[in-house]
Formats: sequence, structure tokens, C-alpha cells
Amino acid sequence: MRVFLYRNLPVTSPAQTLIDCARLPFDKALAIYDSALRFGHATILDVETLMVQINCDEIAVKKLLQYANPLRENGGESWAYANISKLGFAEPLFQETFDNPDNPSMPYRVDFCWKLADGRIIVAEYDGVAKYIDTSNPNRANVKMKLEYERRRERHLKERGVTTIVHMFYETVADSHTLDATLMDAGVPKIR
Repeated sequence: MRVFLYRNLPVTSPAQTLIDCARLPFDKALAIYDSALRFGHATILDVETLMVQINCDEIAVKKLLQYANPLRENGGESWAYANISKLGFAEPLFQETFDNPDNPSMPYRVDFCWKLADGRIIVAEYDGVAKYIDTSNPNRANVKMKLEYERRRERHLKERGVTTIVHMFYETVADSHTLDATLMDAGVPKIR
């Protein structure tokens, strides 16, 4: 067994840590899996290889590996996705890009995107309120400028074919009835 050290202290391997985290509720553990994959701390193969060598909750680990995706950029997006999936909605695309006419070298990226057969494109963004009210960095734009940027961004997305844009906040995702109604109202299809 290989020993991993951090500041001369023995620690578990990233794959072992992920297997241990499978004991957490799915929506919490998924963020850890997404992050580990995104930053290259472990691969799916690393976890699968270790999983067959030790006693663990293989069902929970396999489910997390099935749903883990390094494209989700933060714990909020992972948590929102876990709840969207739990409600049976169709699988979205993650970090889909759209042209930005104000800065072509910096395309717009959206958190969740559904491109439907009838031509509709539905976008959902998981927004933290801190994005708008955090004033700790004096180089950040003020709230008025942030809101104007969001309006311009939404106008540009709609000019590129996006038909519906939904903003989900913590409270939206935390209440399964609100999340379900929000996505149903937006036209996101359910597959189960």
C-alpha cells in the first residue's frame, strides 16, 4: 500500500478520499468528485481500481462516478445538478459557449444548457448572491455595473438563439418543489 504524505503527515490517496466521501449524501459528495476530476487529483480509473481492492459502498461510488463531471466549475453547480438530476430532468450540457460580440476572445459560458429538438435553447445559471453584492475587492464592478453586464449578456445570448434563461439561487435549488416548477416553467423536459 502506497503511503501519501502531506507536510510529513500520512494522508489517504485522492482515490481513497473520494471513496470515503461516497458516505456523504449524493448531492454533497458529487461536488467533491467533480472538483477532484476537474483539478486532476484523481481519475475515474483510479477510483474504480481502488474500489475493487477494498471494502466500500460500491453502489454509491459507482453512482458518483457515473454522474461526476469536471466541467461543473464549483460546488454550487454540482449541488444544483444533483438536484436537477434527482427530479428527473433531461441531462444538460455544461459550460456551453456562445459568441460574445463585445469580446470575441471571451465567449459567454453558461452553467446548464438544454438544446431541444424543436430548436429551443434553455439556459439555467446557478447564481450566488455574493456575485452581485460582494464589495470586498475594490477592483470589482459595483452592483449597477454587474446588473447592466447581466442584462447585456442575456440580450446577446437571446440574439444567439437562447429562448429561455433561468437564474437559480440557493433557495430555488434547496426547495425541490420550487426547482421543479422553475425548470418545468422554463420548458426543460423530464426524462423520468
